[in-house]
Amino acid sequence: MPVRRHDHDDLDPREDPEDPEGPEADDEGLMPCPHCFAVIHDDSEQCPRCGQYLSREDAPSNKPRWIVVTAVIVLAIAIAQAAFLWP
Repeated sequence: MPVRRHDHDDLDPREDPEDPEGPEADDEGLMPCPHCFAVIHDDSEQCPRCGQYLSREDAPSNKPRWIVVTAVIVLAIAIAQAAFLWP
């Protein structure tokens, strides 16, 4: 039967209680997460245990908010000036 290391750890749903070797027995397509070292599939984009993305290419791009806010403010000022100067 699968054993939990800590009370808050969930059992992997792929674990078969009848298989004493567990999913680590056949290492085909499995690798450790570089962040938490959980066993995950090679083709995973994100670790199901810790939630970290496995590479920068997989992670969503996060533009700094100040760039977006500044662009919106500059655009609003430009529209206001164009409306004010338009006869």
